[in-house]
Amino acid sequence: MLATFVQLMGLGISNIASEDLDKRRLTILCISFLLGIGLMFLPSEVFAGLPGIVQNLMSNGLLVGTVLVIIMEQLWKESKS
Repeated sequence: MLATFVQLMGLGISNIASEDLDKRRLTILCISFLLGIGLMFLPSEVFAGLPGIVQNLMSNGLLVGTVLVIIMEQLWKESKS
């Protein structure tokens, strides 16, 4: 699992490096990485009070980070100027 995550991170970082990172993109990227990676290191007891499907979703840092990026991209639109 960790090897797959590391490969995905490497691929993602190489794709990101080819783009110009402005303040908006960098903020979205850093927040999603922080929460996604942080959730992966939380013990399973943290989610014990949640329903089963929510436990599975919240314990998957890759899924949470990806959904967070999509939501933030939609809510924080790029300025036209």
